[in-house]
Amino acid sequence: MGLAFGIASVLWLGFIFNDTVIEIALTLAVSYIAFFTAQEGADVSGVLTVMTLGMFYAAVARTAFKGESQQSLHYFWEMVAYIANTLIFIL
Repeated sequence: MGLAFGIASVLWLGFIFNDTVIEIALTLAVSYIAFFTAQEGADVSGVLTVMTLGMFYAAVARTAFKGESQQSLHYFWEMVAYIANTLIFIL
């Protein structure tokens, strides 16, 4: 299921021309929608779906992001990971 969402989002990214904010919002929205759809709609693991989606982005979709948006996207997800790790440590 993560691969399906990954392929659909990469095809959707093909229509976006060098707009960093939209590309970041798209990856965030697709991640959430994939989790919710897998967990609630298909009764499969949402965590594994998002993990597969992330691996697809890392391996295949890297070429879909152009120029400085690729670097901005990397920094954004790095900050999200740092905040999530901090929250898990505090809890």
